[in-house]
Amino acid sequence: MGLSNEITQEDHYGTSLSIVGGKFTLRVPEGTPKAETRELTKGKNEGKEVWELKYSSLLGFLMNGEIKTGQYPSVDITMKDFKTDEVFDISFPIDSGYLMDFMHTLPALDTSKEISIELVKKDKYTNLNVVQEGKKVWSYFMEFRQVEGQEKNQKIMLHDCPDGKRSIDGKWKVDDQREFLLVELKRFFDNYTPPTGDPAFAAEPKNEAVAAVEEALSQPSDVPLVNVAEPPEGFDEDIPF
Repeated sequence: MGLSNEITQEDHYGTSLSIVGGKFTLRVPEGTPKAETRELTKGKNEGKEVWELKYSSLLGFLMNGEIKTGQYPSVDITMKDFKTDEVFDISFPIDSGYLMDFMHTLPALDTSKEISIELVKKDKYTNLNVVQEGKKVWSYFMEFRQVEGQEKNQKIMLHDCPDGKRSIDGKWKVDDQREFLLVELKRFFDNYTPPTGDPAFAAEPKNEAVAAVEEALSQPSDVPLVNVAEPPEGFDEDIPF
């Protein structure tokens, strides 16, 4: 479904989504039905009112991922809905916790199938979950499991991914882990071949009548072909119509 259930792509200002207030946010023209207004609070357009549509999930096939540098470094993830041919980019600030959630799942995805990227609010926080075939995709780089002598499951880091560290001011720092995951993301997409279509379409069975006709046409026939440029022998051209 992508985002096409709300508006057509022609009505968008663009195809780039950001995450604002725990929702995927798409900038749209003033007056767009169901859009919400928001005043920008920073940057060169501070004070400007914009119109936006909000979504809690995005469904499609993973097409690309790109690290962008500059004044506002980001990672852009490209998704495509083959049913509507709509393409959207999700732009994550480089230090986004949502981006960390996504990068943790990347090597565990079956990229031949659709993925649903969902923003789920729990208590005071909103997390990003990746779902395939109705099941949450768990981190490839971390798991929680029972450790002897411990009552609660313990976090175990996998595939050489570094854990976060508690700094002297008591805050949790994940700079090393972020850098590691960004390197893994770049390696993943440098070697990635995106799907060219939805395999579910190709798997749909043909209509039985259509299949029977195609089968009949594929068989050799003893009936001679007629050259339509020349009437067959015995043809009467003097017909009343």
